[in-house]
Amino acid sequence: MNIRRLTTPLSEEDAGSLRVGDFVMLNGMLVTGRDRIHKFLFSEKPDSKSIPFELKGAVLYHCGPIIKKEEQGYRLVAGGPTTSQRVEMYEWW
Repeated sequence: MNIRRLTTPLSEEDAGSLRVGDFVMLNGMLVTGRDRIHKFLFSEKPDSKSIPFELKGAVLYHCGPIIKKEEQGYRLVAGGPTTSQRVEMYEWW
């Protein structure tokens, strides 16, 4: 098993060097999203100032989060992986 330690934001070289089966340990910000965010970014093309994080080099975890509203705000209860296939139509490659 090939273990890789990477820090976000990722460079194109980092992302391009990954291979199926690599075990990746990430340090830095990881954002979550599903098909809705891909569709929004693809169709609306918002400017970078309206997004609360930098998209270039970002790591997006396709996740089906369970969020609980509490008095202090919202809390992530669980975040399980979801399929990426339904968002492939929005990917640039």
